[in-house]
Amino acid sequence: MKVFDFNSLNDLKPKVREVEIADTIFYVKSVSADVGAKYSAMLPLLGVEANKGDVALAELMYRMSRLILMSGMVDADGNPIMKTDAQFRKLYTSLPLEITDKLQDAIMGESKVTDEEKKTSGETSTMTDL
Repeated sequence: MKVFDFNSLNDLKPKVREVEIADTIFYVKSVSADVGAKYSAMLPLLGVEANKGDVALAELMYRMSRLILMSGMVDADGNPIMKTDAQFRKLYTSLPLEITDKLQDAIMGESKVTDEEKKTSGETSTMTDL
């Protein structure tokens, strides 16, 4: 175990993980604390927007998905694969809800832990498959 200092900050950054969804490999990483805070700040708005109607609720859900997917979907080197809203909109309007939901779950840390990750971390239990 080591004591934290800012020289070791890079060691603590989210690692790129490979997830398989619908016979396709995606690279994802957990979002940073600031992105997580922005997402959490949107959660209480769900009820408010739902009372305003379907369009307002759909817009909030779109913004929440955009925040997580654009931050967490990366290439094998950890670089974001989507840089524009047009790229995100294409993904969001093309993929089935089941896939975007599973991607968001994987990014937010609700993904299956692989056997290799268990060996390196000493973890003994697994989460459910996506």
